[in-house]
Amino acid sequence: MLKGFIDRLDNAVDIKNTLVELKAYLKELSPGEGRQYSDELSTIEESLKKLLKSEDPKIRKNSAVCLGLTGIAEAAGSLYDAYLSEQTKYNMAAYIEALGRLDFSSEQSAFPEYIREGLMKRREAVIASDIAFEDKKHVIDEMRELNRLLRPYIERTHDFTGYELVNEAALLTNRNFKNITIKELGHIPHKEFTAGVMVKTK
Repeated sequence: MLKGFIDRLDNAVDIKNTLVELKAYLKELSPGEGRQYSDELSTIEESLKKLLKSEDPKIRKNSAVCLGLTGIAEAAGSLYDAYLSEQTKYNMAAYIEALGRLDFSSEQSAFPEYIREGLMKRREAVIASDIAFEDKKHVIDEMRELNRLLRPYIERTHDFTGYELVNEAALLTNRNFKNITIKELGHIPHKEFTAGVMVKTK
């Protein structure tokens, strides 16, 4: 089956539909089956890499998606280079999603550090940039994929600063027990209401 896709791609036979069909086929392929077709997947990887340079943005996008679905870690450099040179906003997220699908679990392959660093810089640049209204959806899609892919590398630190803030709270209690609640509050400012006691406290 994969051999047929390779022939069609290499001979430029209805490339758009071929990529759509290939994408559906690769999504259905289980990891075990993928190993059976490893040689053919490597060949199709080469065909797809060439299509990343197509003048048609939809062909570039679907080629990136298909490359991701092959899971071949060696495709990372080509996907990253295509991402950097991509000018069509709605394609950007597809490259990052494809990178996230590649299999870096073996001892021979690890997520390339230069790609990780480049994507971190891109993420920071997007956060700092002014986004045109018409590009907003595409940039949000790109950021979602960047955050998903880079989650293990993004520092999430937050210092709680609310200790001195005065908060209002409603302590709900049966009307027969309001006095017990007020007694427990001691000197904390409070006010009774129908369903209990309102308090202001740090």
